[in-house]
Amino acid sequence: MSNRKHRQLDRIAPEVRLLRDVREIATKPFVLSVEDHFAGYFKELGITVRLASETTDSEIIELRNELLAYLSQAFSEQKFEFTWQVDFRRGMTQAALLFPGDRPIEGGAPLELIL
Repeated sequence: MSNRKHRQLDRIAPEVRLLRDVREIATKPFVLSVEDHFAGYFKELGITVRLASETTDSEIIELRNELLAYLSQAFSEQKFEFTWQVDFRRGMTQAALLFPGDRPIEGGAPLELIL
C-alpha cells in the first residue's frame, strides 16, 4: 500500500472503518442490507444483517463466523469505548444473534441451537 493510501486510511475514524469492513465482509448474494445503529445509553453498536428468505442455515453460519473473526480481531486491536452485537434477520424473522465472546460454530450445527 502506498504511503498516501495509508495516510488516508489513518484519517478515517476507526468506527467508520469497522462498519465499512463489516459491510465488505457481508457482500454476499444472499445479503439484502446491512444496517447499523448506536445505542448511546448502552454504548453498543447494533448491526442488523438482512438476509433473503431463501438463505440457508449454512450460509448464515459461515457469514456469522466471518463477522465474529473480524469483530473479535478489530476489538482486540482497537480500544473502542463501546461493545457490539449482530442480529441476522432472514425474511421477517430473527435467524441468529452474535455477541462478543461467542464462539465460532462448527459445520453441521443446527442454526436454531445458537439463538
